[in-house]
Amino acid sequence: MNSYPQRQSRKLKRRSRRLLTCVLRKHSTQRENGLRHWLSITLSSSAQTLMTRARKLSGACASHTRNRLWHMRTVEWISLVLFSFFVTASWFRSLSSRARIAINVIAAIGISLIIAVQFADRVLPHLAVSVMRDWLPAPLMPMVYWQAGRFAGKPNERFQEFLHGFDRAWLGNLLRGMAVRRSYRWISASLELAYLSCYELVPLGLGALYLAHMRRYVNEYWLVILSATYPCYVLTAFLPTRPPRELEREPAPRRPRKIRALNMWIVRHLSHHLNTFPSAHVTATLGGSLVLMRHAPVIGFAFLLASIGISFGAVTGRYHYAADVIVAVAVAVTVFAINVFFT
Repeated sequence: MNSYPQRQSRKLKRRSRRLLTCVLRKHSTQRENGLRHWLSITLSSSAQTLMTRARKLSGACASHTRNRLWHMRTVEWISLVLFSFFVTASWFRSLSSRARIAINVIAAIGISLIIAVQFADRVLPHLAVSVMRDWLPAPLMPMVYWQAGRFAGKPNERFQEFLHGFDRAWLGNLLRGMAVRRSYRWISASLELAYLSCYELVPLGLGALYLAHMRRYVNEYWLVILSATYPCYVLTAFLPTRPPRELEREPAPRRPRKIRALNMWIVRHLSHHLNTFPSAHVTATLGGSLVLMRHAPVIGFAFLLASIGISFGAVTGRYHYAADVIVAVAVAVTVFAINVFFT
Protein backbone atom coordinates (compact mmCIF):
# COMPACT_ATOMS: atom_id res chain seq x y z
CA MET A 1 0.00 0.00 0.00
CA ASN A 2 1.00 3.53 -0.72
CA SER A 3 1.93 5.61 2.26
CA TYR A 4 0.31 8.88 2.99
CA PRO A 5 3.30 11.03 1.92
CA GLN A 6 3.39 9.31 -1.45
CA ARG A 7 -0.28 10.00 -2.09
CA GLN A 8 0.17 13.65 -1.18
CA SER A 9 3.14 13.91 -3.48
CA ARG A 10 1.14 12.54 -6.41
CA LYS A 11 -1.70 14.99 -5.70
CA LEU A 12 0.74 17.91 -5.68
CA LYS A 13 2.22 16.77 -9.00
CA ARG A 14 -1.21 16.53 -10.61
CA ARG A 15 -2.16 19.98 -9.31
CA SER A 16 1.16 21.38 -10.58
CA ARG A 17 0.55 19.91 -14.02
CA ARG A 18 -3.00 21.34 -14.11
CA LEU A 19 -1.75 24.75 -13.02
CA LEU A 20 1.05 24.70 -15.57
CA THR A 21 -1.38 23.64 -18.32
CA CYS A 22 -3.77 26.48 -17.39
CA VAL A 23 -0.94 29.00 -17.40
CA LEU A 24 0.32 27.78 -20.78
CA ARG A 25 -3.17 27.84 -22.27
CA LYS A 26 -3.78 31.34 -20.97
CA HIS A 27 -0.45 32.53 -22.31
CA SER A 28 -1.14 30.87 -25.67
CA THR A 29 -4.59 32.44 -25.82
CA GLN A 30 -3.18 35.87 -25.05
CA ARG A 31 -0.50 35.40 -27.69
CA GLU A 32 -3.07 34.28 -30.26
CA ASN A 33 -5.31 37.22 -29.42
CA GLY A 34 -2.38 39.55 -29.78
CA LEU A 35 -1.46 38.00 -33.08
CA ARG A 36 -5.04 38.25 -34.27
CA HIS A 37 -5.20 41.88 -33.18
CA TRP A 38 -1.96 42.64 -35.00
CA LEU A 39 -3.16 40.85 -38.10
CA SER A 40 -6.48 42.67 -38.04
CA ILE A 41 -4.77 46.04 -37.76
CA THR A 42 -2.29 45.18 -40.51
CA LEU A 43 -4.93 43.76 -42.85
CA SER A 44 -7.33 46.66 -42.28
CA SER A 45 -4.54 49.12 -42.97
CA SER A 46 -3.57 47.25 -46.14
CA ALA A 47 -7.19 47.03 -47.24
CA GLN A 48 -7.66 50.75 -46.74
CA THR A 49 -4.50 51.43 -48.72
CA LEU A 50 -5.64 49.14 -51.54
CA MET A 51 -9.09 50.71 -51.61
CA THR A 52 -7.58 54.18 -51.73
CA ARG A 53 -5.34 53.14 -54.60
CA ALA A 54 -8.27 51.48 -56.39
CA ARG A 55 -10.36 54.64 -56.05
CA LYS A 56 -7.51 56.75 -57.41
CA LEU A 57 -6.95 54.30 -60.26
CA SER A 58 -10.64 54.08 -61.16
CA GLY A 59 -10.89 57.86 -60.99
CA ALA A 60 -7.86 58.20 -63.24
CA CYS A 61 -9.30 55.64 -65.69
CA ALA A 62 -12.67 57.39 -65.72
CA SER A 63 -10.97 60.73 -66.22
CA HIS A 64 -8.82 59.25 -69.00
CA THR A 65 -11.92 57.83 -70.70
CA ARG A 66 -13.78 61.13 -70.40
CA ASN A 67 -10.81 62.98 -71.84
CA ARG A 68 -10.60 60.61 -74.80
CA LEU A 69 -14.32 60.91 -75.55
CA TRP A 70 -14.25 64.66 -75.03
CA HIS A 71 -11.41 64.99 -77.58
CA MET A 72 -13.30 63.23 -80.36
CA ARG A 73 -13.16 64.94 -83.71
CA THR A 74 -16.04 67.19 -84.69
CA VAL A 75 -17.13 64.88 -87.52
CA GLU A 76 -17.21 61.96 -85.08
CA TRP A 77 -19.48 63.93 -82.75
CA ILE A 78 -21.77 64.81 -85.68
CA SER A 79 -22.14 61.14 -86.64
CA LEU A 80 -22.67 60.14 -83.01
CA VAL A 81 -25.46 62.71 -82.65
CA LEU A 82 -27.18 61.52 -85.85
CA PHE A 83 -27.04 57.86 -84.81
CA SER A 84 -28.48 58.72 -81.40
CA PHE A 85 -31.15 60.96 -82.93
CA PHE A 86 -32.58 58.22 -85.15
CA VAL A 87 -32.48 55.67 -82.33
CA THR A 88 -34.35 58.02 -79.98
CA ALA A 89 -36.85 59.12 -82.63
CA SER A 90 -37.56 55.51 -83.64
CA TRP A 91 -39.14 54.85 -80.23
CA PHE A 92 -41.55 57.77 -80.65
CA ARG A 93 -42.65 56.89 -84.19
CA SER A 94 -44.94 54.13 -85.36
CA LEU A 95 -42.51 51.73 -87.03
CA SER A 96 -42.44 48.01 -87.60
CA SER A 97 -40.35 45.94 -85.23
CA ARG A 98 -38.03 45.02 -88.08
CA ALA A 99 -37.39 48.67 -88.99
CA ARG A 100 -36.79 49.67 -85.36
CA ILE A 101 -34.37 46.78 -84.83
CA ALA A 102 -32.49 47.72 -88.01
CA ILE A 103 -32.17 51.34 -86.86
CA ASN A 104 -30.83 50.30 -83.47
CA VAL A 105 -28.41 47.72 -84.89
CA ILE A 106 -26.99 50.21 -87.39
CA ALA A 107 -26.57 52.76 -84.60
CA ALA A 108 -24.87 50.21 -82.34
CA ILE A 109 -22.36 49.34 -85.06
CA GLY A 110 -21.67 52.98 -85.91
CA ILE A 111 -21.29 54.13 -82.30
CA SER A 112 -19.08 51.12 -81.52
CA LEU A 113 -16.78 52.05 -84.38
CA ILE A 114 -16.55 55.65 -83.17
CA ILE A 115 -15.73 54.62 -79.60
CA ALA A 116 -13.34 51.86 -80.70
CA VAL A 117 -11.06 54.24 -82.60
CA GLN A 118 -10.75 56.43 -79.49
CA PHE A 119 -8.93 53.59 -77.70
CA ALA A 120 -7.30 51.88 -80.68
CA ASP A 121 -3.92 53.47 -79.91
CA ARG A 122 -3.53 51.01 -77.01
CA VAL A 123 -2.97 48.20 -79.50
CA LEU A 124 -2.08 50.03 -82.73
CA PRO A 125 0.53 52.66 -83.63
CA HIS A 126 -0.60 56.27 -83.36
CA LEU A 127 -0.18 56.91 -87.10
CA ALA A 128 -2.35 53.91 -88.00
CA VAL A 129 -5.09 55.10 -85.64
CA SER A 130 -4.93 58.63 -87.07
CA VAL A 131 -5.37 57.28 -90.60
CA MET A 132 -8.28 55.11 -89.46
CA ARG A 133 -9.99 58.17 -88.02
CA ASP A 134 -9.42 60.05 -91.29
CA TRP A 135 -11.32 57.38 -93.22
CA LEU A 136 -13.94 56.50 -90.59
CA PRO A 137 -16.66 58.90 -91.89
CA ALA A 138 -16.64 57.05 -95.23
CA PRO A 139 -18.45 53.97 -93.82
CA LEU A 140 -20.47 56.03 -91.32
CA MET A 141 -22.22 58.05 -94.04
CA PRO A 142 -24.02 55.09 -95.68
CA MET A 143 -24.96 53.83 -92.22
CA VAL A 144 -26.83 57.08 -91.48
CA TYR A 145 -28.32 56.89 -94.99
CA TRP A 146 -29.74 53.44 -94.26
CA GLN A 147 -31.01 54.55 -90.87
CA ALA A 148 -32.96 57.33 -92.57
CA GLY A 149 -34.37 54.89 -95.10
CA ARG A 150 -35.58 52.51 -92.39
CA PHE A 151 -37.06 55.43 -90.44
CA ALA A 152 -39.03 56.89 -93.38
CA GLY A 153 -42.66 55.95 -93.81
CA LYS A 154 -44.91 56.14 -96.86
CA PRO A 155 -44.04 58.71 -99.56
CA ASN A 156 -45.41 62.19 -99.05
CA GLU A 157 -47.66 62.42 -102.10
CA ARG A 158 -48.25 66.16 -101.85
CA PHE A 159 -44.56 67.05 -101.68
CA GLN A 160 -43.78 64.47 -104.35
CA GLU A 161 -46.32 66.03 -106.72
CA PHE A 162 -44.79 69.46 -106.11
CA LEU A 163 -41.31 68.22 -107.08
CA HIS A 164 -42.63 66.38 -110.13
CA GLY A 165 -44.72 69.35 -111.23
CA PHE A 166 -41.67 71.62 -111.03
CA ASP A 167 -39.79 69.27 -113.37
CA ARG A 168 -42.68 69.10 -115.86
CA ALA A 169 -42.99 72.87 -115.94
CA TRP A 170 -39.31 73.69 -116.39
CA LEU A 171 -37.66 70.60 -117.89
CA GLY A 172 -40.39 68.78 -119.77
CA ASN A 173 -39.39 69.90 -123.29
CA LEU A 174 -35.67 69.40 -122.64
CA LEU A 175 -36.10 65.85 -121.35
CA ARG A 176 -38.44 64.93 -124.21
CA GLY A 177 -35.93 66.32 -126.70
CA MET A 178 -33.12 64.26 -125.21
CA ALA A 179 -35.32 61.20 -125.45
CA VAL A 180 -35.87 61.39 -129.21
CA ARG A 181 -32.80 63.10 -130.69
CA ARG A 182 -29.77 61.01 -131.52
CA SER A 183 -27.51 64.07 -131.36
CA TYR A 184 -27.96 64.11 -127.57
CA ARG A 185 -26.70 60.54 -127.18
CA TRP A 186 -23.10 61.49 -126.31
CA ILE A 187 -24.34 64.07 -123.78
CA SER A 188 -26.54 61.49 -122.12
CA ALA A 189 -23.67 58.98 -122.04
CA SER A 190 -21.32 61.52 -120.45
CA LEU A 191 -23.85 62.44 -117.78
CA GLU A 192 -24.61 58.78 -116.98
CA LEU A 193 -20.89 58.15 -116.56
CA ALA A 194 -20.55 61.29 -114.42
CA TYR A 195 -23.38 60.15 -112.15
CA LEU A 196 -21.70 56.76 -111.78
CA SER A 197 -18.67 58.57 -110.30
CA CYS A 198 -20.69 59.99 -107.40
CA TYR A 199 -20.02 56.89 -105.29
CA GLU A 200 -16.23 57.06 -105.42
CA LEU A 201 -15.67 60.81 -105.76
CA VAL A 202 -15.73 61.51 -102.01
CA PRO A 203 -13.12 58.88 -101.01
CA LEU A 204 -11.05 59.89 -104.07
CA GLY A 205 -11.08 63.47 -102.77
CA LEU A 206 -9.74 62.27 -99.43
CA GLY A 207 -7.03 60.34 -101.25
CA ALA A 208 -6.17 63.48 -103.22
CA LEU A 209 -5.56 65.35 -99.96
CA TYR A 210 -3.16 62.58 -98.93
CA LEU A 211 -1.30 62.72 -102.25
CA ALA A 212 -1.06 66.51 -102.04
CA HIS A 213 0.41 66.22 -98.48
CA MET A 214 -2.59 68.10 -97.07
CA ARG A 215 -3.80 65.67 -94.42
CA ARG A 216 -4.24 68.61 -92.06
CA TYR A 217 -7.39 69.56 -93.99
CA VAL A 218 -9.08 66.16 -93.66
CA ASN A 219 -11.27 67.26 -90.76
CA GLU A 220 -12.41 70.34 -92.69
CA TYR A 221 -13.12 68.15 -95.73
CA TRP A 222 -15.40 65.82 -93.78
CA LEU A 223 -16.94 68.65 -91.76
CA VAL A 224 -18.24 70.37 -94.90
CA ILE A 225 -19.43 67.09 -96.45
CA LEU A 226 -21.25 65.78 -93.37
CA SER A 227 -22.73 69.14 -92.41
CA ALA A 228 -24.22 69.45 -95.89
CA THR A 229 -25.23 65.80 -96.38
CA TYR A 230 -26.69 64.69 -93.05
CA PRO A 231 -29.55 67.23 -93.20
CA CYS A 232 -30.53 65.61 -96.52
CA TYR A 233 -30.92 62.27 -94.76
CA VAL A 234 -32.98 63.81 -91.96
CA LEU A 235 -35.33 65.53 -94.44
CA THR A 236 -35.67 62.29 -96.40
CA ALA A 237 -36.69 60.49 -93.22
CA PHE A 238 -39.53 62.95 -92.60
CA LEU A 239 -40.37 63.92 -96.22
CA PRO A 240 -39.96 60.69 -98.21
CA THR A 241 -40.72 60.73 -101.92
CA ARG A 242 -40.33 58.29 -104.79
CA PRO A 243 -37.65 59.00 -107.39
CA PRO A 244 -38.92 60.50 -110.67
CA ARG A 245 -37.88 57.47 -112.76
CA GLU A 246 -40.61 55.47 -111.01
CA LEU A 247 -43.32 58.00 -111.84
CA GLU A 248 -42.69 58.73 -115.50
CA ARG A 249 -43.80 56.61 -118.44
CA GLU A 250 -42.35 58.71 -121.25
CA PRO A 251 -39.25 57.26 -122.90
CA ALA A 252 -35.98 57.90 -121.17
CA PRO A 253 -33.14 59.67 -122.99
CA ARG A 254 -30.99 57.47 -125.17
CA ARG A 255 -28.11 56.11 -123.09
CA PRO A 256 -25.45 53.43 -123.43
CA ARG A 257 -27.14 50.34 -122.03
CA LYS A 258 -24.18 49.11 -120.01
CA ILE A 259 -23.62 52.32 -118.04
CA ARG A 260 -27.33 52.80 -117.46
CA ALA A 261 -27.74 49.17 -116.43
CA LEU A 262 -24.91 49.49 -113.91
CA ASN A 263 -26.40 52.67 -112.42
CA MET A 264 -29.81 51.04 -112.16
CA TRP A 265 -28.34 47.90 -110.57
CA ILE A 266 -26.71 50.09 -107.89
CA VAL A 267 -29.88 52.01 -107.06
CA ARG A 268 -31.92 48.79 -106.98
CA HIS A 269 -29.60 46.84 -104.69
CA LEU A 270 -27.67 49.45 -102.68
CA SER A 271 -30.29 52.13 -101.97
CA HIS A 272 -33.45 52.35 -99.89
CA HIS A 273 -35.53 53.15 -103.03
CA LEU A 274 -36.50 56.62 -101.82
CA ASN A 275 -35.63 59.97 -103.32
CA THR A 276 -33.21 61.99 -101.19
CA PHE A 277 -34.21 65.64 -100.84
CA PRO A 278 -31.92 67.53 -101.21
CA SER A 279 -29.66 65.27 -103.27
CA ALA A 280 -27.04 63.84 -100.91
CA HIS A 281 -24.83 62.88 -103.86
CA VAL A 282 -24.67 66.51 -104.93
CA THR A 283 -24.07 67.94 -101.45
CA ALA A 284 -21.30 65.42 -100.70
CA THR A 285 -19.43 65.68 -103.99
CA LEU A 286 -19.85 69.43 -104.41
CA GLY A 287 -18.96 70.19 -100.76
CA GLY A 288 -15.81 68.07 -100.99
CA SER A 289 -14.86 69.65 -104.32
CA LEU A 290 -15.15 73.17 -102.89
CA VAL A 291 -12.82 72.27 -100.02
CA LEU A 292 -10.33 70.87 -102.53
CA MET A 293 -10.67 74.02 -104.63
CA ARG A 294 -9.73 76.09 -101.60
CA HIS A 295 -6.55 74.19 -100.72
CA ALA A 296 -5.54 72.49 -103.99
CA PRO A 297 -7.11 74.52 -106.84
CA VAL A 298 -5.96 72.34 -109.75
CA ILE A 299 -7.19 69.09 -108.21
CA GLY A 300 -10.28 70.80 -106.88
CA PHE A 301 -11.22 72.14 -110.31
CA ALA A 302 -11.19 68.62 -111.78
CA PHE A 303 -13.39 67.40 -108.92
CA LEU A 304 -15.69 70.39 -109.36
CA LEU A 305 -16.26 69.50 -113.02
CA ALA A 306 -17.13 65.95 -111.99
CA SER A 307 -19.55 67.30 -109.37
CA ILE A 308 -21.28 69.47 -111.97
CA GLY A 309 -21.62 66.42 -114.21
CA ILE A 310 -23.14 64.47 -111.31
CA SER A 311 -25.66 67.26 -110.72
CA PHE A 312 -26.84 67.28 -114.34
CA GLY A 313 -26.73 63.49 -114.62
CA ALA A 314 -28.91 63.15 -111.52
CA VAL A 315 -31.67 65.13 -113.27
CA THR A 316 -31.36 63.88 -116.86
CA GLY A 317 -31.11 60.27 -115.69
CA ARG A 318 -34.21 60.86 -113.50
CA TYR A 319 -32.40 59.74 -110.39
CA HIS A 320 -33.43 63.03 -108.76
CA TYR A 321 -35.83 65.89 -109.30
CA ALA A 322 -34.42 69.23 -110.42
CA ALA A 323 -35.40 70.82 -107.09
CA ASP A 324 -33.33 68.18 -105.26
CA VAL A 325 -30.22 69.31 -107.12
CA ILE A 326 -30.92 73.04 -106.89
CA VAL A 327 -31.46 72.94 -103.13
CA ALA A 328 -28.45 70.62 -102.70
CA VAL A 329 -26.18 73.08 -104.51
CA ALA A 330 -27.45 75.91 -102.31
CA VAL A 331 -26.88 73.85 -99.13
CA ALA A 332 -23.35 72.80 -100.12
CA VAL A 333 -22.31 76.34 -101.06
CA THR A 334 -23.81 77.76 -97.86
CA VAL A 335 -22.08 75.22 -95.61
CA PHE A 336 -18.78 75.81 -97.38
CA ALA A 337 -19.15 79.60 -97.07
CA ILE A 338 -19.87 79.30 -93.33
CA ASN A 339 -16.82 77.07 -92.92
CA VAL A 340 -14.61 79.60 -94.72
CA PHE A 341 -15.99 82.45 -92.64
CA PHE A 342 -15.27 80.74 -89.32
CA THR A 343 -11.87 79.30 -90.28
